[in-house]
Amino acid sequence: MKKLWLVGALSVGASACVPDIAQDPPPNVALAQFDPSASPPVVPSPNDLAFDEATQRVNAPINPLTSPAEQEFTRDYLNTLNGFPVSAVATAKIADLDPSTINASTVRFIDLQAGTPVATPPVTPSISYNEDTDTLSIAPPATGWPKRGRYAVALIGGDNGLKGVGGKQVVGSATWSFINSDVPLVTCEELTAPDCRSRTDIIPSKETDPVKRLADQNASALRLEQLRRSYSDIIKAIVGPNGKREDVVLMWTYRIMDMPEVTFDPVGGVVPFPNDLLLKRTGNTTQVQLPIPPNASPTQQQLFAGLNTLDGFSTSSAIVSENGLTQGILEAGSTLDAANLATATGVYNLTGPTQPQVVPCISCASSRKPDGTPQGGPQQLQFIPGVMEMKNGQPTLSPVPLNEKTTYAAVLTTDLKDTLGKQIAPPAVFALLRLSHPLSVDGKSQVSAVSDAQAFALEPLRAGLKPLFDGLEASAKLPRSKIALAWAFTTQSTVSTLAQLYALPSKTYGAAGLPDAPLGLEDRTSILLGQMGTLPKADIGQIFQGTLILPFALNSPTGTLNPTAPRFDHVPFLLVLPKRPAVDAAVNWPVAIFSHALRNSHTSALAIANELAKKGFATLSYDSPFHGDRSSCTGVAAAAGLPSDDYACANPSTQRCETDPLKVGTYGRCVARTEAARAACDPAAAGADLFCSAEGQGRCASDSKCEGGTFGLSPGTSNQAISGWNFIRPDNLFATRDNFRQHAIDLGQAERVIQSAAIDQLLTSANRGTATGLDGTKIVYVGQSLGGMLGTLSTSVSENVGNVALNVPGGDLTNILLTSPHPDFVKARNAFLATLAAEQIVPGTPPFDQFIGLAKMVLDPADPVNYAYSVLNSAEGPKDRSALIHYITQDEVVPTSSTEALISAATHRPAAAKKPAISLVTAAEPQEERHGFLLNFKAPATTAQAQADVAGFLQTGTLP
Repeated sequence: MKKLWLVGALSVGASACVPDIAQDPPPNVALAQFDPSASPPVVPSPNDLAFDEATQRVNAPINPLTSPAEQEFTRDYLNTLNGFPVSAVATAKIADLDPSTINASTVRFIDLQAGTPVATPPVTPSISYNEDTDTLSIAPPATGWPKRGRYAVALIGGDNGLKGVGGKQVVGSATWSFINSDVPLVTCEELTAPDCRSRTDIIPSKETDPVKRLADQNASALRLEQLRRSYSDIIKAIVGPNGKREDVVLMWTYRIMDMPEVTFDPVGGVVPFPNDLLLKRTGNTTQVQLPIPPNASPTQQQLFAGLNTLDGFSTSSAIVSENGLTQGILEAGSTLDAANLATATGVYNLTGPTQPQVVPCISCASSRKPDGTPQGGPQQLQFIPGVMEMKNGQPTLSPVPLNEKTTYAAVLTTDLKDTLGKQIAPPAVFALLRLSHPLSVDGKSQVSAVSDAQAFALEPLRAGLKPLFDGLEASAKLPRSKIALAWAFTTQSTVSTLAQLYALPSKTYGAAGLPDAPLGLEDRTSILLGQMGTLPKADIGQIFQGTLILPFALNSPTGTLNPTAPRFDHVPFLLVLPKRPAVDAAVNWPVAIFSHALRNSHTSALAIANELAKKGFATLSYDSPFHGDRSSCTGVAAAAGLPSDDYACANPSTQRCETDPLKVGTYGRCVARTEAARAACDPAAAGADLFCSAEGQGRCASDSKCEGGTFGLSPGTSNQAISGWNFIRPDNLFATRDNFRQHAIDLGQAERVIQSAAIDQLLTSANRGTATGLDGTKIVYVGQSLGGMLGTLSTSVSENVGNVALNVPGGDLTNILLTSPHPDFVKARNAFLATLAAEQIVPGTPPFDQFIGLAKMVLDPADPVNYAYSVLNSAEGPKDRSALIHYITQDEVVPTSSTEALISAATHRPAAAKKPAISLVTAAEPQEERHGFLLNFKAPATTAQAQADVAGFLQTGTLP
């Protein structure tokens, strides 16, 4: 239903324009009906008789006898237009017409503007006759009448004209005979002259008093004369020098609206997006239902299948007025004026009091072409979740994501105008959908402009949208008549889902037997202090290595979370303790959990452990998913250009990568090539993994032997060379999302271990009975780079972490991927863009922008911008928690704009909300080393100060 075929809806418009004249037809003729005094009036439609020249709007009277829907449609749609709809079908009533006599000569269609400077494109209408309804129809082409068109239709009778069944003559009505007269009906030239009188006394009147009857006839004559004059020149042109005026048995004119319409084509799939029309609701559950394009590639099919597992739409991507790849916000040929976007559009929260912060704009989020030029093409009205700020003297859009699990309404009002100053109008089909009254009752259309079948098809959609418009009227005080386009959309779950993941170790896995005790703990102080080289170590008392059991839920076939069947991995950790205040003094240290950067490992904590120890913190660090000893060698060869996956191992000649997925315990790990090379171990013994690791043979396997292999290290570091290579998966955004979310499960288990009595017992035993423990009531968190991003997610749902320091974190994950200059991101970006290019999706095109919007939708549950606010404002977190966002100018890995996006998401909220402390470092670090300023000591004074600031903040909750 790209066009709504309006039939007969405007016929009532002429009833006040002409007098009541008896219409009894003579016998044996077919009457071209024209009786505006009938009930309902019988006049051709659409008709300029129903147009108010003073207001320049359609002025069809509201018939109180029609349905409420009909009255509402006429009042709130038709009478707001400056002409008739482009889909209007011209109709006239003629009983018993012989259809075989219909042709271009007997039904004259005249373009009144043809050949003039204001001519519109020529059209050829379709003419037909319905014998059941006695209706002659002149339908526009499928594209509708051209905007601003002016047309006349004349029905020709006479010897060679239209005929009735059986050869009857077609004649005009009595009223038409006056209008078609070539003799003036009044005595005056100026119709407003006070002495103007009727020239004839045959004009009927119901008045019996002679004076009143004469006055009534004069008034009727004046109205008829006005219409006669307006038609006279057209009739003369139709008749020509040799025709007969009386052969014109009926004629009328109509004009087509000249108001740009908003794009809305639900049948063609061109609708605003996101949109709850694409959301399935079952009870209290929701599920996205995007139609999979029929020509979708396998990659696209997988993407849409994944999107259709979500419970809502993006919280951060652009909200767009239409999702067509070739259509703009307005119909072709019109462009929207952005001058009053802020006041004539809006996004409203329909399910809560907190109103969103959005910036309306035209194509501001559209990507640029590879050469940096704007993509051009049709306009797209976009609502960007965020605020406009001045930064460095330039207006900058800072993101502020929408709330999760919230239904919003986006609205375009009729106050919008195009660049020519014309007021915009809703499409006719949308005007029907916004009706407050039913379109169809018992299968019958309630609007004469709409067939029974069309009304029946539209009614479920209208009923589904009714709460949206009711809500806008109630909460935003927006009447339906002011809405040119509106749609509802519901955002997906983010924080609430992550909170469930965080709780799994304590509420689900723990109850099922997951231990909170480490699998062994060994003092490696002397070895590791020696390996620390020039790193500060004066305040470090002891360094332990141990093994945690972490539930690994990233084991579905697609690499996404499957929390119902986790694998319980043995993960190494470091625990660095401060020096005791006195020999044999009992200690119970607060704990700082450290989370490392992308492609690094848990040993990075050694670079800051001394400063944390100086402030009285023990430091606990473990590998993030797919990093360090949790890396996976399967598939790394193709990604890293290695001869085979075996080259991820420390010694490919004696070790190999286990690529058999059936060997769950060792899949993706380095193992010995021969059984003889594997050392014996006892899986049940405390410290079994530590023994195998010390031997360079990985973990202790279930068959009582060490794995026999280990990952190779990057030269000069203690980081596994392949660490984190597959953490960010441009080829699998759903897996990338869940790689981030796994960290919350890890943190939930780490907190259990810290708070357990078991680790205190192990520490006390390692210190020959001297009481040594960790204070589980005083846990803080420090994350660097990726660790800062993961920490934003995990601490937002943590019930136990106190103060939080996030060093060089970032938000807006797609922006980081698309803009970071770091080689790792450049490589990932190039692969990502190449994959899209193979699908004919390239930057600077609508398909690319559409894909990026969907990518944001996938990644939202992992994007730190959606969690930054909850770090300090979660209902479950410690009320005295403070947070620090710590970053540096000209960051060469995480662009400064991405960190500022995170800051924006954390700070642009209600005034009463808690906000993080912000520290921007401007020191002159080497350009290629700026990102790592917290740990790398490339500029020793900068690193020392940064560490002191971070450790001090974790201790006090304030910056110095």
